[in-house]
Amino acid sequence: MLIRLRTDAVPWDALALDTENKRFVLDVGKDRLASAPGFDKDKWPNMADPKWAEGIHAYYGIKPDRATLNA
Repeated sequence: MLIRLRTDAVPWDALALDTENKRFVLDVGKDRLASAPGFDKDKWPNMADPKWAEGIHAYYGIKPDRATLNA
């Protein structure tokens, strides 16, 4: 069992909507998810920082759109 004391940031485009089961699905392996970038729930990163957004998107192999980088 994987117990995490941190929050993971996942780009919306990395998630697939499973309407039948009413959930989002992230198609990554357990090891990849375990080493994913995360942050402490009491110390959130600056999500308006384009470099931060680029890093999260790059980790999941997603190209961020302009709106994400110019938020």
